[in-house]
Amino acid sequence: MNNPVIENVKDRRSIRRFKNEQISQEELHEIVTAGRLAPSGRNVQQNHFVVIQKDELKKRIRRVIEDAYAAIPKDHPSYPKLERAILRAKEHDYDFFFSAPTLIVVANNKENDNAMADVAVALENMMLVATSLSIGSCYINQFKRMNENPEVLAHFENLGLNPDERILGALALGYSALPWPERKDITGNKVTYHR
Repeated sequence: MNNPVIENVKDRRSIRRFKNEQISQEELHEIVTAGRLAPSGRNVQQNHFVVIQKDELKKRIRRVIEDAYAAIPKDHPSYPKLERAILRAKEHDYDFFFSAPTLIVVANNKENDNAMADVAVALENMMLVATSLSIGSCYINQFKRMNENPEVLAHFENLGLNPDERILGALALGYSALPWPERKDITGNKVTYHR
């Protein structure tokens, strides 16, 4: 089937190396609009998109998250990737958004039962539009783990986050520094049909 939407979904990849070149404001507008057009439970439309392109702000965000991860206690339940993230944060080498030129942080009302789903759908919409514009993207989930951390909350309240909102996801955006990855076969995500 030759359908541009289906082909775009198949072409989407997580990009983790970006050129040091900012995406255009027109491209950014299209990507953010796609996030805003995403469905939400009961159509409450409570996602809050915080778009960060200033280098100094991105450096501060990286430090705030590094400090929060470095403070995770050793006895905290974890898994290998989290342990590596904590170690890298302690060494001040935790570039969790891969030095992307643009970081879009998405929050939602902490009392919204559909908040996580609403944010995830918006992030997927933005990733698909980014792919259609040949812009790399990567879903960033480190904020969700830190969404009750007082220092992280205070930092983002200074950037416009409301006290009743919590960050549930983010998106790194930029032009890929490497050739676009080839399509891979699906090796998981089981499907059971009853026809």
